[in-house]
Amino acid sequence: MMAGGGCTGQDPLPTPVISTSSGKLRGEVVDGVHRFLGIPYAEPPFGKNRWLSPAHRSRWDGILPATHYGAICPQTGGIKTGLPDEGEDCLNLNVWTPDPTSSGLPVMVWAHGGGQTSGTGSSSIYDGTHFARDGVVLVTCNRRLGAEGYLYLEPLFGNHVGPGNLGIQDLIAVLEWVAENIRNFGGDPSNVTLFGESGGGAATQALVATRGSQGLVHRVIVQSGGHAAQRADTATAVTRHMLGALDIKPGDIDVLRQVPWSRLVDLYDSLQSLEAELGQPQIYLPVINEHMPHHPVDAPYEGIGLDVDYLIGTCRDEANLFSALMPTMQDSVFHRRARQVVDASGLTWDDVIARYRSLRPDLDDEAIFNAVLGDLWFRVPAVRIAQGHARFGGSSPDRVGNSHLTIPSG
Repeated sequence: MMAGGGCTGQDPLPTPVISTSSGKLRGEVVDGVHRFLGIPYAEPPFGKNRWLSPAHRSRWDGILPATHYGAICPQTGGIKTGLPDEGEDCLNLNVWTPDPTSSGLPVMVWAHGGGQTSGTGSSSIYDGTHFARDGVVLVTCNRRLGAEGYLYLEPLFGNHVGPGNLGIQDLIAVLEWVAENIRNFGGDPSNVTLFGESGGGAATQALVATRGSQGLVHRVIVQSGGHAAQRADTATAVTRHMLGALDIKPGDIDVLRQVPWSRLVDLYDSLQSLEAELGQPQIYLPVINEHMPHHPVDAPYEGIGLDVDYLIGTCRDEANLFSALMPTMQDSVFHRRARQVVDASGLTWDDVIARYRSLRPDLDDEAIFNAVLGDLWFRVPAVRIAQGHARFGGSSPDRVGNSHLTIPSG
């Protein structure tokens, strides 16, 4: 799902000055829509703040010009053409609103895709003009990615240092900013929808499963999320491998913080070569630990997020896109994950392929293979989440309100 780009048929006009919890800012009115770009919501996550939970942005003096996208978070792969530069002061967000003097408008917060290693809310394809014209206050944002967001340091560096889910904590900080400030943009903080696709869908579900997110989001739209997570032991093995490559001793956080982020990006290829034994199934994913105690897919079965309204779904042939982009799907991360799921089920790979052939006789061998990979990576976890809400959505005595569930067919 994407926020469509807006057309600019006239010169921008200045918006009224808006007050936020960190200071005043002024955006632009473009084709009748008020937009505010590059608003910092947290302190730069580098230097003394590196691998720590996001710190709310300190106050600035004067009026901040919110007329250009801010820096994007360091990327571990992905397409960077046409995007702002990467930079350390990257925790910023963007707002589009029909009219900041309105009140009670629904709010939607977009979590970008990119597999937790790339992507940004500052891409032009996520321009929120059309949402604002439909009466919605739209927020897009950046969050930490790759090693900066998901390197699991706590077992080796102490509590709260690199908890393995800083990208998800950043997304929680965005929702906290929305709760504090969105009224000043015409939005209703009690009507907030978090929505995302692919890595953004996975991040949305991981946020629901993460402590500290409760009460900040009221509806979620989870599209095509590959809802994988790292186990603490494999995540720690990844960290040990990286520290060895950097010749840094466990606990020496000051030295690690001095390593340029580009150096960690360069190490990603060597980590990927060990992905089959280290990453389960990927290198950089939210880690199951005290901060996110349960696998995101299991959240509804643990009574988590049952007060949140859900719209969740996948596409029928999800893996076809990746098949077109990758040299081969054999032995890919999608294949390895599918084999893990099949092995855990007690079936054999041949059993699964034979069943798919009987259900979809029109497909050739390659298409059958891709269908299995796409379903086991995307559709099966989505169905499990949906079934958890359908089963437990009305059974918890501690719930507030009702949980509504929509499961797309096909």
